[in-house]
Amino acid sequence: WTSNFTHQLEAVEPFLQQAQRALPADEAKARDVRGHIATLRAWAARRQRDNALAIELLTEAADCLNASDPFVRTFAALNLGLAYLDDGALIRAARALREAAVQGEAAGNELAALIATSNLAAVLILQGRLHEAARLCRRTIQDQLARHGKPHPTCCLIYLRLAWVLAEWNDVDGYYAHLSHAVLLADQIRYDAVVKAGSLSMAWEKRLLAEQGTIVELSEDVAKIVDRVLASEAAAAAASTVETRSTEAYLADDAYFEIWPGYSDHARAKELAQEGRKQEALDLLAQVYQTAQRVKGIGLMIEARSAQALIYQSQGKLECALDVLGDALRLSESEGYIRTY
Repeated sequence: WTSNFTHQLEAVEPFLQQAQRALPADEAKARDVRGHIATLRAWAARRQRDNALAIELLTEAADCLNASDPFVRTFAALNLGLAYLDDGALIRAARALREAAVQGEAAGNELAALIATSNLAAVLILQGRLHEAARLCRRTIQDQLARHGKPHPTCCLIYLRLAWVLAEWNDVDGYYAHLSHAVLLADQIRYDAVVKAGSLSMAWEKRLLAEQGTIVELSEDVAKIVDRVLASEAAAAAASTVETRSTEAYLADDAYFEIWPGYSDHARAKELAQEGRKQEALDLLAQVYQTAQRVKGIGLMIEARSAQALIYQSQGKLECALDVLGDALRLSESEGYIRTY
């Protein structure tokens, strides 16, 4: 477990093999050890995006782990939720993440509970349940303040999710306040994916508002972080021989899943459209829509329809564009989507 949490990942499997060779004679204790082994192997499988194997191992772990060991059971439920989320199984993901959050709270495993809660908020956003996501984030932040007087740094993702919802509702002040908190907290633990995502988002928004005559002043601490990120990105771009496209450069590798799970196919469709492969992009978005529909992923469906509308418009197919955009408007009516349109 220590090797896993300190990211000495190459050391994990040899230890697990030693544990297998040294299973206790007592069957109950041996089952519990097998549960630990399955949980850690599933964690490794999920890191490699082998979600099918992770889910199989975590199902095995749930049957083996001792009920009196909520710490490990919490991480098993958390990883199961993340594997389902990465697979797009939003309903199952929500169930597992809720279980992990409850178990984490009961076991005093605050880190796992916060990670589970932040990803549950992401699931709610993917399902278009913005009000529920906002309530969950606000309740979690208030609980942290009541308990500790300040939020745990892992709350950076909670603030990030809430900022996304507030931006969608066009609450600019709320967006900046919460995203600033997200960046400051993430910077404390060097969570670069959140720092970059938040900084680039604030910089983009600040430029957009300036063009409209509204000047936004960031706090000194936040401004320093944003400037540092922008300088780093500019240096990386100057040194690179490969042209980077759009602000999605910061979502490379696993960071995309960590920050905005569920949107990788939308990003791929955007790339296809930019390359002139518009029919492939439309086909992919249609597939995204159908898959999301099966898991009540209304947020994903709205994004897919909006992207389809822009592609149809670029092709001069205005009737098709208005049809899919009308569907998106209908889906989003009860949750107050503003920015998307």
